[in-house]
Amino acid sequence: MKISLMNVRIFITKNEVKVDEVGNHLNRWVPYYTCYATVSSESPGEMTGAGMVVDDTNLDFTIRWCKLAEAIDATHFRVQMKDD
Repeated sequence: MKISLMNVRIFITKNEVKVDEVGNHLNRWVPYYTCYATVSSESPGEMTGAGMVVDDTNLDFTIRWCKLAEAIDATHFRVQMKDD
């Protein structure tokens, strides 16, 4: 792995359910982990279905292993590339 290729800052956030004082369940994205990654686009493309154009681009993120990164899965976490 070439460390010089890890030049994109990514932000990983975790989906958590908070319960307020009334008992409402609120989904929130809370910061979990930030690091530098190599981003590669495997198959950019679009699909058309039911009169809609759907973006079908796959991105792969390569990061260095750590204990926090071990817990990341596709169900409870999301990756953001910009701080927008």
